[in-house]
Amino acid sequence: MTKGNGLIVDWGCEAEAVSVHSIEELDALLDHLDSLARATAPFLVVLVSDEGSSLTIGVGREESVAEFSDGSDEGASFASIPDPTRTGAPLVFELDGEPNEMLAELATPAEATREAARYFFANGGRDPALRWEAS
Repeated sequence: MTKGNGLIVDWGCEAEAVSVHSIEELDALLDHLDSLARATAPFLVVLVSDEGSSLTIGVGREESVAEFSDGSDEGASFASIPDPTRTGAPLVFELDGEPNEMLAELATPAEATREAARYFFANGGRDPALRWEAS
């Protein structure tokens, strides 16, 4: 992503998607989507690079989730797991209009997933500030 090509940001059951070409555009869109999700229901947002890798994050709550896929034929994917010992109620985020339960151990502070989105925009990979495990 260092070429500044941008990302496709996809969300919602109507296959809503836009291209963003700067971190400022990304932040503004994620702010808007977070506000929308807080007014309706938390949902997942998928950021897709030109190379096919993707980062999925939750918006609309103080705790989020982050999942990365490298877009390869082998389909290597990773989930941010800040506290593998955490238990409790699952986090629920909608995807394509359907609720998805995410394990409590995946709970990541929303600001950390926002930083992961910025990192993904700039570098196309997993933010090294988060703890990732193959999923």
